[in-house]
Amino acid sequence: TTKTVWKDVDGVLSADPRRISNAIPVPFLTYEEATELAYFGAQVLHPHAMRPAMDSNGTLNVRVKNSYNILADGTLITKTRDVNENFALTSIVMKEDITLLDIVSTRMLGQYGFLATVFGVLNDHKLSVDMMATSEVSVSVTLDPVKFWARDLEEEELAALSNDLSKYATLVVKKGYTILSMIGKVQGSSQSLHRAFYALDKNKIDVVMVSKGASKVNVSLVVEGSDGENALKALHEEFFSGEPFCGYIANTPCPDNSADLAKK
Repeated sequence: TTKTVWKDVDGVLSADPRRISNAIPVPFLTYEEATELAYFGAQVLHPHAMRPAMDSNGTLNVRVKNSYNILADGTLITKTRDVNENFALTSIVMKEDITLLDIVSTRMLGQYGFLATVFGVLNDHKLSVDMMATSEVSVSVTLDPVKFWARDLEEEELAALSNDLSKYATLVVKKGYTILSMIGKVQGSSQSLHRAFYALDKNKIDVVMVSKGASKVNVSLVVEGSDGENALKALHEEFFSGEPFCGYIANTPCPDNSADLAKK
């Protein structure tokens, strides 16, 4: 069974067309990919819209079509899909004005329960995180403050959070970051990371934080807010221009200084 969702675009696109003028419709998505896209900001589907399909065990598909262009094929969302080597990713989503929390404690080294304590404090403040990365003595998480607080309460709430965490760790708050979520096939996650860092390095954009879930459907990168727009354009050009990646394909000519970068 296939249910059709009518929108004002030709299906799910490779990026936000307001940001990327040459964004293209994605012909196929899996339930997981569609859910990740919706959660990280794609406007075509609500994060809960895929729940009935996911609960159907593959018997319910969803097609997204354009009510202003009914002849367009749109995007078909199914439980699984064939892997197309021409589409290492299916879409790139950007989330702006993100707050990064660096929670540092030497007590974390070799100790159990530290993460439970940290997330217990976050739970007390009714906060959920978008991304997380850990080391031996620290954990970094990202928040979207708009989801929880009015702007005029943000500083007050962050001060209260810092006070509660101070019993266990030092909190450093960094604002104005951007998350770029690359949604794609399970089999190609390492290749996608290789290409992403290559493209960002060419454009002199540094990555502040990386998060890759166990599902391997979503790889997210955090960059400075001022780099967000350029990073999105660089990644979209890398994955959706149709050009081969000269960083690892033998005998492919590289433009400018790409050959030197590919050897790094």
